[in-house]
Amino acid sequence: MPALESLYAEYKSNGFIVVAVNVRQQRDAVTAFIRKMGISYPLALDPESIAARNYGVFGLPPTFFLDRAGRIKYKILGEALEKTLKKLVLKIL
Repeated sequence: MPALESLYAEYKSNGFIVVAVNVRQQRDAVTAFIRKMGISYPLALDPESIAARNYGVFGLPPTFFLDRAGRIKYKILGEALEKTLKKLVLKIL
């Protein structure tokens, strides 16, 4: 999440958007965690795992990169280095 926060801060003026989706966790716990981590990008709650099922999420954390038309271009399952994330961000901008 800190790597995505850094990329969001650097590229949001270019139209880069990050949306975190939190699966099956309580709002209070999520809010406290986001504040502690200093995350400024939007967060959606998925309490029933509907979005997770629709996107085929079985391992956490997944990272999806969508183009401007909303099509999934890249998907990473598990953690990734910031330089890997940045490379993919630059490919879709």
